[in-house]
Amino acid sequence: MLGSPWSRADIIAVNSTLDADRFPSRIPVCETAPGNGQCTLRAAIQTANAFAGDDTINFRLSTSDPGYNGVSWTINLTKALDDISEGVTITGPGAGKLTVQRAFSASTNFRIFNVTTTGTVIFSGLTIAHGIADTGNGGSIQNVNAGTVNVTDSTLSSNRAPNSGGGISNNSTGTINVTNSTLSSNFAFGNVSTGGGIYNDNGTVNFTNSVLSNSSAIITGGGIENNGTVNITNSTISGNSATNAGGGIFNSATVNVTNSTISKNSVSFNGGGIFNNSAGTLTVTNSTLSDNFAIGNAGTGGGMFIQGGTVIVTNSTLSSNSANGSSAGGGGVFNNHGTFSITNSTFNSNSGTNGGGIVNSQGAVNIKSSIVALNTAGSPVPDINGTFTSQGFNLIGKNDGAATSFPAGNPNANNDIVGTSASPVDPKLDPNGLKDNGGPTKTIALLFGSPAIDKGTSAALTGTLTTDQRGTGFARTFNDPNVPNAAGGDGTDIGAFELQPSSTPQPTPASKLGNISTRAFVQTGDNVMIGGFVIVGTDPEKVIVRAIGPSLSNPPINLTNVLQNPILSLFNSQGIRILINDDWRSDQQADIIATGLQPSNDAESAIVTTLPPGNYTAIVSGVGDTSGLALVEVFALN
Repeated sequence: MLGSPWSRADIIAVNSTLDADRFPSRIPVCETAPGNGQCTLRAAIQTANAFAGDDTINFRLSTSDPGYNGVSWTINLTKALDDISEGVTITGPGAGKLTVQRAFSASTNFRIFNVTTTGTVIFSGLTIAHGIADTGNGGSIQNVNAGTVNVTDSTLSSNRAPNSGGGISNNSTGTINVTNSTLSSNFAFGNVSTGGGIYNDNGTVNFTNSVLSNSSAIITGGGIENNGTVNITNSTISGNSATNAGGGIFNSATVNVTNSTISKNSVSFNGGGIFNNSAGTLTVTNSTLSDNFAIGNAGTGGGMFIQGGTVIVTNSTLSSNSANGSSAGGGGVFNNHGTFSITNSTFNSNSGTNGGGIVNSQGAVNIKSSIVALNTAGSPVPDINGTFTSQGFNLIGKNDGAATSFPAGNPNANNDIVGTSASPVDPKLDPNGLKDNGGPTKTIALLFGSPAIDKGTSAALTGTLTTDQRGTGFARTFNDPNVPNAAGGDGTDIGAFELQPSSTPQPTPASKLGNISTRAFVQTGDNVMIGGFVIVGTDPEKVIVRAIGPSLSNPPINLTNVLQNPILSLFNSQGIRILINDDWRSDQQADIIATGLQPSNDAESAIVTTLPPGNYTAIVSGVGDTSGLALVEVFALN
């Protein structure tokens, strides 16, 4: 065909899971042979590349397709796909319905998608798995140039790269947006490999409402290796590992963590949760770092290791992190040459051989309105060790290791409440530790009678705080009239959590949430069951939300065609998924049983949480995109 190149936007429908090229002369038709009507994913990408406009690739696969297993479809690739050289949207039927993977029988290694366009490429509703980059970076997706790649409602799992970015590699000045997705079990396996889940080289990664788990790198950044800008929001980075540094995150540029959880990551040397390099700037806001550990004999900084740069932690909790090797230290944080600022945060139950809570080796630490207490160490410096600059209103359980920075007193001249090993200060934290007290992350509540109540300030080192760690609906300052404020304070509690007694008189709402239930037939795809409810008044409300399926077939209800394995998701008014549960005994079992409203079948789902006033949506779907009758219920527990 002679003349100008093809230029149009089109919808290309993939109708076969086979792996075959487009017949060369079939443009603009996606066919693998003239007249056969067969359009494969490979042929669809080749067709989209032939057009200058942005195209859409969707999937119209039948249950008689050889790639269908009775539940979902799999496209087994036997060789590398063509580079994606034009803007395109690839929309699958759902991550549980379609997998695009490197075939186990493939004779060569290759990544799944190589994006070379400077335009926008969107992947949604699919699983990308088992890619093995032959060289370089990015086992599932590599963004080569300055384009934008959006990954939405998808799963990237079990991908590998010999250099960096076992899951995703973002090169040059490109942008990657990951939303409502899961990256799991990806691996950067080379001798100098970094970024098991994500490698970001001078670009921007926005990781939102997503999970990055169980990924690893031989050298640094088991979850994420960053040399550009990474924004982590309403997400979880968990169970990742690296050998040298940064089990969860290795940062050499800019990382912002907001409303997120960094947990159960590990490293053999430094920075189980996060390693901040000398050129790095890290902000952690309204987030929790917990159960991260540096496992080597000389490993330091179980929660965080600061090699240099700038780190700001605000309204956050570091708990149960550890560095317990024979010469290890800084179970919560080890600061070495960095500038570290802490405001309205809680450090407790961290452990380290030499310093359990915070160790400042060579650097500057400014701390304000924060709790550092109930940490443990093999040496007599369980909470703090080194030189600190107090900005006032702190609670330090034991000042051994930093008595000059924090002289004992209740309060001392800086309005700090400081104990010693002979006379420690008990902050009276919830003995159950981290739990769901409302908001997107787990927190540790203050008990009534805590010396931290009303002894802090909302005037942070970087502005004035309006909420505690839990966010909207949980005011940063609840000034109890029965507790005197600290001199110069404003009635804010010390630490990340603001105690807001439910017994406080409030205006009577027009109506109150009671028992709400909806029964409907859950279908496949987007045809899920949706139940909405409203928390009214001004007080947070503790609720249990249940998704019932199998037990509907029991007497006296005796329904047929019930949903055998429901998944329950809870969304806030902004459409952000705040909690999810599949099988109620898998999470919160004790809290659910304590309500007396636990489901009768283990495959059913339940969530117990405390919610601020607002609109909420409970969505019920089926595991493996199954269908059937289900019931969603909401009970008020206060």
